[in-house]
Amino acid sequence: MTANAIHQPTLAAHFAQALTRNRDHVAIIDGDAKVTYRALAERVGKLIALFEARGYGPGHRLGVAVPMSLDYLATFMASQIAGLAFAEMPPAMPDETLLHRIASGSLDSVVVDPRAFGARARGFIEAIPVECLVTAAFEGCEAIDGLLDQLEPAPIRCKPAGEFAILSFTGGSTGLPKPQGFTGESAAALATMIMASVPFPLRPVAVVYRTGYQVMQLGLIQTLMRGGTLVTLGNFDLPEISRLGRLHRCNVLFMATRMIYTLADQQDVDWIRGQVQLIFHGGEPITPARLRSAIERFGSIFVASYGSTETGGGSAFLLPDDHDVDRPELLISSGRALPGVEIEIRDEHNRPMPAGEVGEIAVRSPGQMACYIGLPDKTAETVRDGWICTGDVGRIEENGYLYVADRTAFALESNGVKVFPRLVDAQLSEHPAVSIAVTVGIEDSVATNLICAAVTLRPGMQARPKDLQAFLAERPDAIKVDHVLIFDSFPLMAANLKINRPQLVEMVRKELARNRVEVA
Repeated sequence: MTANAIHQPTLAAHFAQALTRNRDHVAIIDGDAKVTYRALAERVGKLIALFEARGYGPGHRLGVAVPMSLDYLATFMASQIAGLAFAEMPPAMPDETLLHRIASGSLDSVVVDPRAFGARARGFIEAIPVECLVTAAFEGCEAIDGLLDQLEPAPIRCKPAGEFAILSFTGGSTGLPKPQGFTGESAAALATMIMASVPFPLRPVAVVYRTGYQVMQLGLIQTLMRGGTLVTLGNFDLPEISRLGRLHRCNVLFMATRMIYTLADQQDVDWIRGQVQLIFHGGEPITPARLRSAIERFGSIFVASYGSTETGGGSAFLLPDDHDVDRPELLISSGRALPGVEIEIRDEHNRPMPAGEVGEIAVRSPGQMACYIGLPDKTAETVRDGWICTGDVGRIEENGYLYVADRTAFALESNGVKVFPRLVDAQLSEHPAVSIAVTVGIEDSVATNLICAAVTLRPGMQARPKDLQAFLAERPDAIKVDHVLIFDSFPLMAANLKINRPQLVEMVRKELARNRVEVA
């Protein structure tokens, strides 16, 4: 037997096994509907039959502009088992961004939920340049359910996929989002490595509201693999997440980092302690001060993930046992590499560096992307000798813990001194009134990079910009900040709920101008 003949599991195989092993368990709770694995398998089989009837075979690229729901999950699973390449298209994104995904990913067809688009639905559907299916009847278009009623379920039997099983997209924080191709084998490997490392409940029950591939790898896929239950929610709504969590006895949650801050400030979330066993958080670095307060309130139930979209979203994990307030050095860490993942620190010549030295973080993982689709030069810049060069700066200590300083693209230079915004954010977040701090650079009229910290305050707390600057100046490791600006909220990117830095920079620029600071 040659190496090429060795069987490697795919994400499709994981899904097919989940559908056939857990027939009578509840797979999905979607509003008032409780759908067993048996009923889900029937729906997935009918969707596969629909794909076959439409001529969607292995290699076909399917975009799905549907919020998290039964429709979304069934379509995702069916696409994998049928050998299609699946591309998620969050309806909250602007139309032009979604159309860019269709073009840059060379999609062949798109499934749309017109209800999620509201008044935008007609214009968006008319602008789609490929075949479009809708999940609800819309202006003469028959809903998918009507089409499925005419079909018998196809067998749940995996077909060989084309070049890719998943089409994902970079977040866009450092430029126009780029399409990425993942194989079914890489998706399966990452899901399995995460399940082997993280102490999942025997039968997970998870509230899910995000549709990004990297987020789905943090609990959603593993919940299905373990025969657990997914409780769906179309959009992020913290009070509704809390209601559903209590109602359905959920034991797994995923929160964008900034939502951990909000969660710890809520008055009605004591149900979490003792019921929830895991809260995944990621997307942005969490500050130690806010993490400590969350641990003290809810216990050591947090899992922090470090990874880029290119690595599938999970390379290193800070596990619940590492969230130890008596070991504060770990709270600023991103954890250790997953089993099967290698992480190195590289110098400017792409050479490995010794433990404790600071350089660019490089990752080699079975779960990483194959390439940027249609962008060979960008792929060559990022993937070097099989390693993903992340663009993040950090160090690895002798004990294997990774410490991330910041993204290279976010590093600022002011008066010849390099400043990593994440360090300023962490210092400001030690102030009891600060909820979130984000530091950016703004050029002034003489081309000096002003270090500006944008801040939101915790509910009921007050602080003035000069108070926060004085707080920073009193620290022995103080980093000079030129301006502190207080905002009610920050703009977010629809794809991942991360802070939209380009928009925040414009907000800061306008606020400086309003305060008569001359900016470029």
